[in-house]
Amino acid sequence: MRIWHQSMASLESLGAYGAALEQRLPGLVSPGTEVVIHGVPAESYAGQPPAAVLRYPYAKYLIHNQALSFVAQAEREGFDAVAFATFAEPLLQQCRSIVDIPVTSMVESSLLVGCSLARKIALITLAPENRVRLTEQVERHGLGDRIAGIYPLDPPVTEFVLAAAFNEPQGVVDAFSQTARRAIADGADLIIPAEGVFTEVLAAQKIDRLDGAAVMDCVAVVLAYTEMMVTLRQRCGLGVGRRWDHARPPADLMDRLSGFFGPL
Repeated sequence: MRIWHQSMASLESLGAYGAALEQRLPGLVSPGTEVVIHGVPAESYAGQPPAAVLRYPYAKYLIHNQALSFVAQAEREGFDAVAFATFAEPLLQQCRSIVDIPVTSMVESSLLVGCSLARKIALITLAPENRVRLTEQVERHGLGDRIAGIYPLDPPVTEFVLAAAFNEPQGVVDAFSQTARRAIADGADLIIPAEGVFTEVLAAQKIDRLDGAAVMDCVAVVLAYTEMMVTLRQRCGLGVGRRWDHARPPADLMDRLSGFFGPL
């Protein structure tokens, strides 16, 4: 099995994060599964932290639009699935509508697995601005009743701060613990660090439980979920429905669209 692992951050700009993934991911998948790590070009964010750019709808559109070419390329190159290892969840419906291989998201897989682990789930995010986006994502997946709350770190941090935390993690760990305890007091029995780099920093410190509540390793979860989806497709042909939400354009229409807009 080959999994195309796609971050929507520039891995060159978050060097410690990319190195951590390269070291840890092979041990998170089954024997015989290969995970190939990808990021986006550094120029995508004009040198700024991803969250600071993605708050602008136009910039977000330009960056997320790359996801379509990523999944198309992955299928052409024979990958068995694409795992979007990001809480940005770029164009998930559109991506699933143009390829037959499974396309998974860190957001969706974390929430769905979380529902099997706790009645109430808390999301901890990097900054207050992210709450609007996460609320929309939770609502899109129809899981609002399972969320105890969305809690930003105080003080807020950026992805650049998180990348530095691989060498000096204590400040981020303390901020996470303080915020998570607020969520637990509000009834959360599962804590999801709602950002890929954030998750990897905590996983490197082996933080999987706090005051009795579970702490999710979203990096591990999205890969396990992706392996499951590939296995189901191989064993029983299970894939997305094509009648409504993921209707795939016929080949002749795709050819004409590609001729005008450019190929994927």
